Amino acid sequence: MRADRAAYDAIFRVPVHFDRARNAVLVDHGYLDIILTPAPKHVTRILTAHADARLSALDVQRTTRGQVELAVRSLLVSGGVSVMRVGQMLAMSRQTLYRRLKQEGTTFEAVLERVRLTVATELLAQQGLTVRDVARRTGFAHAEAFSRAFKRWTGRSPRAGGEGDTTASEE
Repeated sequence: MRADRAAYDAIFRVPVHFDRARNAVLVDHGYLDIILTPAPKHVTRILTAHADARLSALDVQRTTRGQVELAVRSLLVSGGVSVMRVGQMLAMSRQTLYRRLKQEGTTFEAVLERVRLTVATELLAQQGLTVRDVARRTGFAHAEAFSRAFKRWTGRSPRAGGEGDTTASEE
């Protein structure tokens, strides 16, 4: 069974069958008589932007960089992010992982830093998390090391937050 089966069921609300000889959609003839009213332009713009973002996310997941980003995100909380563990998750050797990332114009270290910054910015925007909490959730053993890295990445301290939010506190 497909892992994304629930998403198809929720969207279409009818049985969806995979691994068939051809693609098809069966439509009740009664639906063909329904007159559709065009959506307002602002709604169309919002939905188009959302669809474009979802498609872009799917494209990223097809790249090695995108796969590494997903693996790193899942490993951050445990603090066990390493090129070996990510390689194991993606069923490729360390050298193959390095080579594929190089072909895409990046490195494992650059991807790791980008994911850490993205996650840190998201977490700092949440109410009630301390800098120590964010440091731990982004794979840093010490809040001080996280603070230095965050300042290097953004030019701001974590107290200022990823988007200028001042809700995170030192602890």
